[in-house]
Amino acid sequence: MGKGCRSVRATHCCVLLWTLLTLHWVSAEVMRRSIYFISGEAGVVTLPGPNLTNGAEFSYEWTPHDGRQKTIQIGTIQMSSSYSLWTFTANSYSQDSHFNISFRKVFDNAGVYSFKQTKPASVLLAQIETFAVKISPSSWHIVSLGADVPRSCAISRLPESVTLQWEKEGDPTPNTTFFYKNTASIVIHNAGQHCIGKYFCKVRGEREKLLFNNSRELSVAQDTYSSYYSLYRGSTNSSDVELACRFTGGYRGATWFWTPVSTKTQEKVASAGINQTAEVRKADGDGGRFSSPGFDGKDFPLRISPVQFGDAGSIHLLF
Repeated sequence: MGKGCRSVRATHCCVLLWTLLTLHWVSAEVMRRSIYFISGEAGVVTLPGPNLTNGAEFSYEWTPHDGRQKTIQIGTIQMSSSYSLWTFTANSYSQDSHFNISFRKVFDNAGVYSFKQTKPASVLLAQIETFAVKISPSSWHIVSLGADVPRSCAISRLPESVTLQWEKEGDPTPNTTFFYKNTASIVIHNAGQHCIGKYFCKVRGEREKLLFNNSRELSVAQDTYSSYYSLYRGSTNSSDVELACRFTGGYRGATWFWTPVSTKTQEKVASAGINQTAEVRKADGDGGRFSSPGFDGKDFPLRISPVQFGDAGSIHLLF
């Protein structure tokens, strides 16, 4: 009788130990991945599901990055020996194959996707976090010569160990860069030949590991004929602006005109004949803030340094 009791106890202990080891093995096999995509691009994002087929019922859940919604069940799968029944409770998702699902590359679809077995026991099998990246504007057209060019790159969530930044191919990122609310922005001042090239929006992890990379090409017009653009500068002692004028026609002279916001009266600020020294505005208090190397038949730049608050207005050039 005593031996029988000892045998039962030993068997019970073995079963308990086997169960604990099995649960530990399942939890250690959770598939975890990160996927980055460009918002607005054609095609879909496909989330890979695990190859595990045990279980009678499974569920897909989504926790959006925007924080406005809590965890949402987006679909269930019921399994039998002969079929699998998919039921989606969200319209923007579809079955891809096996346990894979797909959705459109939309910024609001970013978040954490969890694939769980719900029957016979609740077990987390896969967790995939998708990061949406939005580059604005999405398409880069040819920009005006001399213009200020703002560009931004936003990510749906930025973990503490991750950085988002702009880089220019072969050179440091030019001019003003700043970061606000998961968005890295650049302002390329006075676009010219030095600005032409590829600009990369990069996501880097620990030890500068590159996690995601997407590029855009910046092209600058060769002349300023019929172009219009806005420039923004602060009125400080170190602030300046250089106005570009380039035209390939055979003109023999050119003149800059300025219409201040304060008076709405047009004033001549600089003029020059071809290959002649420019006559530049020298009003009281200007202190030589306006300058120009002259007109060579194609280029007639005008520099204002430092910029003052009263300089606000519109400036145009006539040949």
